Amino acid sequence: MVQSRKIDLHDNDMDMLHDWRILLQGYKEEISSFKQSEEHVVGFEIQYNDIKDNSRLHTSLINWTEQCLKLGNRVLFEHFQKFGIHSRPVLRIANFHNQTFSPLESLRMRDRGRIISTTIRVKKAREYMGWLKAATYYCLECGTEQEIPQRLGRNRKRPYHCIPCFEKFMTRDPPPEIGEIIRFNPEFGFDVEKCNYEDIQYLDVQSTDQNDCRLTAFVRDEFVGEFTDGEELDVLVLVRLDHIAKRNFEEDTRRVLLLEILNARRV
Repeated sequence: MVQSRKIDLHDNDMDMLHDWRILLQGYKEEISSFKQSEEHVVGFEIQYNDIKDNSRLHTSLINWTEQCLKLGNRVLFEHFQKFGIHSRPVLRIANFHNQTFSPLESLRMRDRGRIISTTIRVKKAREYMGWLKAATYYCLECGTEQEIPQRLGRNRKRPYHCIPCFEKFMTRDPPPEIGEIIRFNPEFGFDVEKCNYEDIQYLDVQSTDQNDCRLTAFVRDEFVGEFTDGEELDVLVLVRLDHIAKRNFEEDTRRVLLLEILNARRV
């Protein structure tokens, strides 16, 4: 079994969960409409103005975008389960354009972590691929499994300890000395089949005006395969960083902007 871990939620996270639960109470009819869905993953649209009406939730979305959306998806999944819906919902914010608009060519490193809307043209839609969203490891000594969340494009995270083995180690007779405790380092295996993977697709995009600014963007889940070369899109994006091509985050200090498309509509 996967090792259970206590989830430490800060007060800010608790506030976001509370605000999402209140907001989604008003979307019961829309949620119930997915009861007959046979899709594994479905997009679920939340109106931007509904978020904006809750000043605390809106502030959280602007300042802690990634965590806010993560908790929103968690609450939305809970609602789908209550309705007996087996599809996994992905929260999509609708009617956002002109609310947080920034021209593509105006984006800089200081915009990292911001959520903005802009207009893009798809220059080239690349091939689909998957990425390791959560890795499953098991202790070679006792078999205890751990699921470790990963980050897109970053070095793979690995577990550093096994709680059952450490507890057994600490209660042995005679007790371990400080040096043994420091050197305690269990070994882990990597279970490829039990890992959690997610579909993604990279898009080469450019501005729609004469500036011809070009960046890389990516889409997840139900948006994979939806967009083709030459299409113009109004998009809501989260501004991220990526490493230089053929390098990685450890080998090079240079960075380029990467846009995660959170929602899109054709112009």
